[in-house]
Amino acid sequence: TLVASDAGKLIKMTNAAANTLTVPPSSSVNFDIGTTINVVQYGAGQTTLTAGAGVTIYSYNSALAITGQYGQAVLTKCATDTWIAAGLLS
Repeated sequence: TLVASDAGKLIKMTNAAANTLTVPPSSSVNFDIGTTINVVQYGAGQTTLTAGAGVTIYSYNSALAITGQYGQAVLTKCATDTWIAAGLLS
């Protein structure tokens, strides 16, 4: 799960097994609108971006799984509890 100190950083997901990264609701972690967070699947396990309770993550074709090892995605907060995910997603 993302925490406030992740804002503007690169998050390296190093898991060997499939894993998820949860975007928490603003009631838990209130990122500023416009915040970007880069996520790279550094390990072999596929990383899937997951919306916390009340959160919406929009992406092309609703894809939220990073496509493979060293693939990268960018999360951008565009409104309260609304994020855009872009990058190597399937």
